[in-house]
Amino acid sequence: MYEDKPEFLVAFRESQQAWEKFYDAQLRMMFPHMDTPSSYGSIFGYCINTERSGLVEQRIRQLQQWVDGYEEGFVCSGSIRIVDQ
Repeated sequence: MYEDKPEFLVAFRESQQAWEKFYDAQLRMMFPHMDTPSSYGSIFGYCINTERSGLVEQRIRQLQQWVDGYEEGFVCSGSIRIVDQ
């Protein structure tokens, strides 16, 4: 779909690497004592996995527009492909 757009692919990789740093930092901010999970009690596994899932779901929603594309006439599509309806 975007394999013929090398500039996009470079930017996408950079964006994903930045998101992964954000993901890690967000988890550390939420649970600064992750290295000692017992400090959060027995519910910690559930809590951190809920937070992880939420972050991943947000990222999927962000990226979904590049999969779905935009209808003809959307003037601010940038690198997002235009789909024929």
